Amino acid sequence: MTYPVRVRHLSKTKIGVIIDPTPIREHLASHEARFTTELPPTAR
Repeated sequence: MTYPVRVRHLSKTKIGVIIDPTPIREHLASHEARFTTELPPTAR
């Protein structure tokens, strides 16, 4: 019975991390920078 609790705890912590906006902003900023550097101007 400890296994479902562990899965629920992991999903709960994962949701808590996803809801936190700061990592999302940094993640999107890093993706944006990589896209602008990798893609040629004509692709956008």
